[in-house]
Amino acid sequence: VDEFDKAIKSYDNNAITSSEGSKIIVTFSNGHKYTVFKNGTVSEYTEPPFAIDKLTVTVNEDETVESPYYVNYPSAKGTIKCRVLYNDDTYGLQIISTNPITKVMLGKNDPNPNIIGEMGSLERAQNSYNRAITTLNEKAEEYKETSNGSILATDARCVGSNPLNKNHPENLTGNAKEAEMKLIVDEYNNNQTDKYYKTDIHYEIDYKRLDKIGIKEITDDLAIEKDYWLASHMSEYNSNYKADEFNIRYVKSDGTISVRFLYMIYHLNRIGFLDSPEKGFRPIFILSPNVKLLDGEGTEEVPFEIGL
Repeated sequence: VDEFDKAIKSYDNNAITSSEGSKIIVTFSNGHKYTVFKNGTVSEYTEPPFAIDKLTVTVNEDETVESPYYVNYPSAKGTIKCRVLYNDDTYGLQIISTNPITKVMLGKNDPNPNIIGEMGSLERAQNSYNRAITTLNEKAEEYKETSNGSILATDARCVGSNPLNKNHPENLTGNAKEAEMKLIVDEYNNNQTDKYYKTDIHYEIDYKRLDKIGIKEITDDLAIEKDYWLASHMSEYNSNYKADEFNIRYVKSDGTISVRFLYMIYHLNRIGFLDSPEKGFRPIFILSPNVKLLDGEGTEEVPFEIGL
């Protein structure tokens, strides 16, 4: 752009030259405005379309979903190839990474500095479980900032969180007290399950959409991980071990849902059995309605490039 600007100003000193994706935009002092494409062709400038208007998601009468577009999200941590997950009046425009982009460890060795308790302890495993949804959503927020500082996403979250209220249900605070855990089976029988998130089913919204679009499985052999977390608690009584089991849901490489426990408390002696699993992580970006499509074709090979 700088070299082009020098050449243009030798003709019109008041001309303005800027970039728009891989294109150069030139505005002459007489008001005429042109687009110069990377192959050298020139055309009169037209405003790039708003992403929310172009990235359509069609839900058919048989409930199949057509969402063909690929989008590059220009994160400051590196470009992330995404697919359009939602574009409607309920959820707005949300895009999800096509592959896990990093790994996240939960449980007894959860490295998050906001987790209380010594590394490897039951206290840390409990608090990691209590805070898992927020922890995973905060990880997504780390990728929200763009390479040029523009605000393209109004928010970011982990797949499986509530699309309308990402940290719902609210996380438990402090430790999952042993006295409370002793009552967990009775609580279930009394239908007082929200406290332990046994009925946390918000993950189904994202998962069903991933299934309908056909992107729940990770088929890329170069993917950093093929299993990935869903931001969803699931606690239950494990009859085989006679223990209360505190799990986080995840999607396996074949696209099916499973759970991985962060800790179990045995009923017989109230001793905890701890784990610290690590799974892949897929962020979802909620794009601003002001985002435009600056370049690209929207295909897997040539995704759309976005900007303001």
